[in-house]
Amino acid sequence: MNNPKKVEDAFYESFMSGYRVSEEWQKELYSYVVLGLPPGGFHTAVYAGDLMMAAAKSHVLNDWQNISSMCKWLMNVAPRQCWGSYENVEAWLKLSPAEHKKICLEKRLLYTEQEVVWNIIKEKS
Repeated sequence: MNNPKKVEDAFYESFMSGYRVSEEWQKELYSYVVLGLPPGGFHTAVYAGDLMMAAAKSHVLNDWQNISSMCKWLMNVAPRQCWGSYENVEAWLKLSPAEHKKICLEKRLLYTEQEVVWNIIKEKS
């Protein structure tokens, strides 16, 4: 039997469409986009679209192909409100957990509890 889907699986599945984002960065994105936790300086700069600052704050082992892939994921998958400027990042961080969840559900970055239950029933059949 497969493991039943969890609410957050939809988020991680969104990277399977050709977005080569490291598992570590996927977790950083989840913490920021879904949970509303403040990112570090490098990620804040990337989310704000300030790639000059991101380059200055980047670890030497970060490569631009991964950074580019993360930017493409933000532009094509993430809620528009959470990236693009420092003001957007700041406003995103001020949202409540319920607002983050609502927006992520609308963007299909989370499964609903009902979808999870149906998946469990389907797995057991």
